[in-house]
Amino acid sequence: MKLTLTIFLTFFISVITIISGCTSVSAKKEFKEVQQLFNSRTNLDVRWNKGSKADAELNKKIQSMFVKPLLIDEVVQIALLNNPSIQAILEGLGIAQADLVQAGLLKNLVFEASFRQPKEDGKTNVEYSVKQDFLDILFYPLRQKMAKEEFEGVKFAVTDKILKLTSEIKSAYFNLQASQDILTLRRSVLEASEAASELANRQKEAGNIQGIDLANQEAAYYDAQLEYMHAQVELKSRKQELARLMGLTDYQPWEIVNGLPELPAGELTLKELQAKASGNRLDLSSLQHKIEVLKRKVTLTKVGIVPSIEAGASTERDTDSSRVTGPRVEVEVPLFDRNQGEVAKAKAELRQAEQQLIALEQDIQLQVSVTYENLISLRKMVEYYKEKIVPTHQKAVEITQQHYNYMLKGVYELLQAKKDEILAEFRSIETLRDYWKTRAELEYLISEKFPTLVENPKEMREKIPEEKEETQPMNEIQHQHHHHGGD
Repeated sequence: MKLTLTIFLTFFISVITIISGCTSVSAKKEFKEVQQLFNSRTNLDVRWNKGSKADAELNKKIQSMFVKPLLIDEVVQIALLNNPSIQAILEGLGIAQADLVQAGLLKNLVFEASFRQPKEDGKTNVEYSVKQDFLDILFYPLRQKMAKEEFEGVKFAVTDKILKLTSEIKSAYFNLQASQDILTLRRSVLEASEAASELANRQKEAGNIQGIDLANQEAAYYDAQLEYMHAQVELKSRKQELARLMGLTDYQPWEIVNGLPELPAGELTLKELQAKASGNRLDLSSLQHKIEVLKRKVTLTKVGIVPSIEAGASTERDTDSSRVTGPRVEVEVPLFDRNQGEVAKAKAELRQAEQQLIALEQDIQLQVSVTYENLISLRKMVEYYKEKIVPTHQKAVEITQQHYNYMLKGVYELLQAKKDEILAEFRSIETLRDYWKTRAELEYLISEKFPTLVENPKEMREKIPEEKEETQPMNEIQHQHHHHGGD
């Protein structure tokens, strides 16, 4: 009997040890799956920085990228490798892996011992017992499946968060590109206004214009100064925002490619985009895994009507040296608590998640539809600016220049025509910026990268000078005005 009990206990403990120790706490394999999932949607790499030698080499590689103006994919890649927020998101894998490991661990064996001394002569009564929660072992496979399903959901959720941050980085890049172009245009408006103000002062001194005319020109100049200062602040703010998303410090010099990309050749249809969103969205996949977890939770709570069954073995030596040994079972009788509340809660959580899935599916389709309509509208507006508005203003400047040369128009009319042309270009840039930001948002909504951006060939790898002069038209106007001798 003693030998049988010893064999049973040895086997019992060995099985528990093997089961509990078979899950690794490392999430390397799972991170590779996240890498592959992310790369398949962006053609970019994400790295989990662990402070290793390889990570140090990667940091050197990042620094080498700043020697030339950065393209959008380079900016996103730097952010993926360098942004601490992304590293924090990836730590969610480590947390989920730890939860998975914990779910694979059985409760510890409980060892009990008692020593009772008789009042009269006799040996000490000694009793030993060891026991284990039997239900913990019985439900172990179901708990493991739940934990693995939950971990799969976490992998999708982590990748989805990184994709969303990638979209934000792209939007910040387009904001900065637009701010650079807008500052250049604001400088041109300022120079035109300054030229008009200086001319008005000379004419006022000569008695050729009234005080109200001078005041109007000076007011326009002061407004242009204020708008230029605002554009400078805006540019700095946009650059700081992108630097933050890239995980860079203020003192680190870097530039991006100048000039927003031209419109792509065409667009996918709404039906194609909605189909991609339904098949690709990782938050949908994450929620679907959550539903599978909750289904198993309902099963677990239903079969867990008996709260506790503990099984084991005990041995006792009585005061007369006799010994009794045998199995031991403790059962919590479910007379009052039959887990009704937990069952009802699990069912409600399942229904809630199922409704959340339906709502998310509907929201995704609607978001794709609305964003697509915005994209198409912005595309038409960009084309309208390019084909109609800007060329018309350019034509107006050309005609006004001709009239000015024949002394049919004054210099102020010519300067105003040029300012109107610049403001049209300004609005065109804002519209093109909004188009690309909307496109970046749509990329996230379908969880898939659009074809490679079409870069401006003339602006590729061209740094923006601190003070880029766009003053030739203004200089020409002033020079020509001196030949006219004033108005």
